[in-house]
Amino acid sequence: MLDRTMLDRISQLPICRFVSYIGTGLSYSNFHEVAGDVTPADYIMPELLTGSDYSGTTVEKANYRAFVKRYNSGVSRLSGGYNTFAVVISISWLLENPDEADDILNTLEALDDYPVVDEDELTLYEVELIQEGWESWARHDYLRGLDRKFGDVDLTDDEAFELFNKVAARIGEDWCADSNDMTIDVDKIVSATTLADLER
Repeated sequence: MLDRTMLDRISQLPICRFVSYIGTGLSYSNFHEVAGDVTPADYIMPELLTGSDYSGTTVEKANYRAFVKRYNSGVSRLSGGYNTFAVVISISWLLENPDEADDILNTLEALDDYPVVDEDELTLYEVELIQEGWESWARHDYLRGLDRKFGDVDLTDDEAFELFNKVAARIGEDWCADSNDMTIDVDKIVSATTLADLER
């Protein structure tokens, strides 16, 4: 027997789209937005768990990671072009599993009040991005800037990282989220680095 109360609760979820499955394979492009009333055959696609190279922020990606770690049954991970990521949740599965459904719906409903599934996961993800940013561009830019300012600077990777963080903390320059990445003003940190910093 259809649980109309549960279906009504699902249909009123905030910050979610409702989609139908029209293809084969777990591709983002195989799900299209529902026109009309939500049915048990449809799926929930939470917007705060969706993004790509060109949309979303670190929050959406961290939410996605936290959600798929926490929930497996009834939840499918989607991928698509430009590193698109999303999850869909089977409404029929939710209706058949009310205890698990209640936990999932509580998590989704809470996103309307505060848009983060798990603060620890968001912190972990941003720390990973900071490390990637340091290794892929910030270290190079910082050392090049120091070479231009002081001449040939001889620092190990660990020494450069420690100095960079020390100067950044001293001037209050922090890494910050920029779309789905983390960024920092390296030039500002180069300018604030002194010869005394290098000699310590």
